[in-house]
Amino acid sequence: MTDTPSTAPGAEHPLNRHLFIADNIYLLRSLDNGTVDLVVTDPPFGKGRTFTSNGLHPPLTGEELSAERAQLAEWGINDRKSAREAGIEWSPNGGEASYDDIWYWQDVHEEWADQIEKSHPAVKALIDATRLTHSDSHAAYLSYMAVRLLELRRVLKPSGSIYLHCDPTASHYLKLMMDTIFGKKNFRNEIIWAYTGPSSPKIKQFPRKHDAILWYSNGKIWTFNRDDMRVPYKDPKQTLRKALDAGRGIDQDEVERYRERGKIIENWWEDIALAVRGNERTGYPTQKPVALAERIIKASSNPGDVVLDPFAGCAYVPVSAEGLGRQWIACDISVRALTVVKRQFNKFRYSVDGGPVIVKKNEISQQALLADCDVTVRGPGQLPKRADEDPDPPPPLVLEEPVYKGQLFTRKEMLEALLEDSGWMCWCCGSANRLPDGKIVETTANFELDHIDPKFYGGGDSILNRDPLCRSCNRRKGKRPIRLRQLRDEVEADGLLMVYSRSDLPDLGEMRDKAGDRYARRKTERGLLD
Repeated sequence: MTDTPSTAPGAEHPLNRHLFIADNIYLLRSLDNGTVDLVVTDPPFGKGRTFTSNGLHPPLTGEELSAERAQLAEWGINDRKSAREAGIEWSPNGGEASYDDIWYWQDVHEEWADQIEKSHPAVKALIDATRLTHSDSHAAYLSYMAVRLLELRRVLKPSGSIYLHCDPTASHYLKLMMDTIFGKKNFRNEIIWAYTGPSSPKIKQFPRKHDAILWYSNGKIWTFNRDDMRVPYKDPKQTLRKALDAGRGIDQDEVERYRERGKIIENWWEDIALAVRGNERTGYPTQKPVALAERIIKASSNPGDVVLDPFAGCAYVPVSAEGLGRQWIACDISVRALTVVKRQFNKFRYSVDGGPVIVKKNEISQQALLADCDVTVRGPGQLPKRADEDPDPPPPLVLEEPVYKGQLFTRKEMLEALLEDSGWMCWCCGSANRLPDGKIVETTANFELDHIDPKFYGGGDSILNRDPLCRSCNRRKGKRPIRLRQLRDEVEADGLLMVYSRSDLPDLGEMRDKAGDRYARRKTERGLLD
């Protein structure tokens, strides 16, 4: 059911108001199972480009840079090389806001590949398919995301949810991956965050003006605060009239109550601006507005719940969580997040660690201090220690071959049955998988299913018209619409029979009789014959 709230808030999470400067995969692996109520995050989008801006807004001060470098030095990081060895980004002098969203297959960590292949074969199958259908770069991006999404599901409570921000560059691939990891039945919404803006006059397609936010629950029970998601009706009197009997009068008080109650907002949002301007702006090129995170956190968590953002560079999720009375844990790979978090909390009138709140000249100082947030900053060598163990991995993936419409056998079942009936040999040349001593190995390896009579001549797909060919014969046939007997003629003429004579090949009449018997038995088993 969609409206069951999450478990009641308990004691304060030991990592509440913690900002970790680290590669988030290591933080996620250090968190206990089922300890987070909500994940809200804006990861890289796999766009294959570098995002840059001239610097922070307002510009980075010397005092802020000194504070960043002092924090790094405390962790034993004093230059770009030591930062890279620690798995984090070095903080540039000028406060430039940039990051690379470019991915290479050679950068995929071996441990990622091993974890996915051994424990999550369905995810590996998706990544392999992406390499074939899209590119190595996109597959590398999905590998990066996969190991993190697997950990995020583990740390979510059974009643928890995840909101993953993305755009059409990879949203469809991430949707498949999240179907695989979280389960397709746990897909709740694809939220379209729509916006407007100028477009090139030379564009030859519809302008791309939306992002996607994929919402998945972690189980059959999840939080959705419906009444917090209502917006006013544009014309409550007209809407109410449709809901009432045609001849009934409409009371004005009833209209006002209807107006105040409002409707639940749809899964397309166009009332939250894309551009982050004014005081909220950080200078980061892909910054998201605090209002966006506020709506999500209100919808899918309750006061006291724990909100996690593993890509927290812009700080919009921690700021929103703090303002709504939620606990929060944040992580970013750059120490610059420390400066941004402090700034954004100040902009929203929160004091960080008891420090002063910066108030603009035209603001009233008495309104400045709303709360005092004791933010704890930890480095890559200060991650928490797990108090539990990983759950058992999912069972190995077994892809059941589909039974085509009107068929009683899968392709695999047909191939095995026909080879068994004919002595495990190719029906065209007679080749078989043999050991050095001449014994035939009963395996479907090196065989492919084909048609005795091609569809060009009216042949069907049932087991009565199928034959197993070795790969050599199947390649010889290719896409030519020729019958099996014609292919046998060619192979025999070229001296490529692997038996003494053509009479030693499987007799097609006999094979069809055996296939017919199998067909009748299967229909009886399925209750299709008396």
